[in-house]
Amino acid sequence: MASWAKAITDEYPHFNITGETWLFNSQEIAFWQKDVVNSLKYNSYLPTVMDFILQKALSTCFNEHGKSWEDLGMNRLYNTLANDYLYANINNLLVFAENHDTQRYNNLLKSDLAKFKMAMSFLMTTRGTPQIYYGSEIGMTGNKDKDDGDIRRDFPGGWQGDSINAFTESGRTNVQNEYHRYVSKLLNWRKNQPVIHTGLLTQYVPENDVYVYFRVNETKNIMVIINNNETDTVLKMDRYAESLKSNISGTDVMTGVKYDLSTSVTVPKETALILEIQ
Repeated sequence: MASWAKAITDEYPHFNITGETWLFNSQEIAFWQKDVVNSLKYNSYLPTVMDFILQKALSTCFNEHGKSWEDLGMNRLYNTLANDYLYANINNLLVFAENHDTQRYNNLLKSDLAKFKMAMSFLMTTRGTPQIYYGSEIGMTGNKDKDDGDIRRDFPGGWQGDSINAFTESGRTNVQNEYHRYVSKLLNWRKNQPVIHTGLLTQYVPENDVYVYFRVNETKNIMVIINNNETDTVLKMDRYAESLKSNISGTDVMTGVKYDLSTSVTVPKETALILEIQ
């Protein structure tokens, strides 16, 4: 397979291949990425590997809270990304919360829209290429414990004679449209942001279940704050001075609200802020 992958990518340098590396730690997954350094001098020539470790972290982190020394809550995300040095190309990881073989993500979240928004904000701003399983954008659920068919149900609509058509705004419920509007706005912002596609990522150890990281390139600085608490949290900015530099304000891309970053920020409960720093 390595010979085949090399032949394809030599002939078509911009062609991408993804491998389902369903393994149990970052070291094992990283081994299978193209050009990774290893003692065996093996090269799979597989450009993209699937980050199942991050998927596992996402499956629980928004349903729990932990102290700074525990591998719970936001610490799960931080600890997973702390192993990014193992990969040859962290921007070419496939990141996802679910797929056709796992529990439906909204089932794990018990259809909690606030938690879903936090998770999508993370997926769309962390390193790698995000994958969304069909139906999540309208809040579809499914229980793998029943059978795989329950997590692979048809998307409502799309065929002549269907009584429900969730491909249209009028065919979706109010709740489904809340999911859809958030995902659509977030993706439309992301697609025009090279800083998210290839920018450097600097993360800070979560404190009190609040996770902060920055995406930076030569022209832009994005600050992401995820408050996984059930109460509002006041976040002091002096800890992030190295990343903020002399900038003292940021505008949330999802709401348009401008935040003063000179001293502290009050982050609403169970909310992610994606701030374009000015």
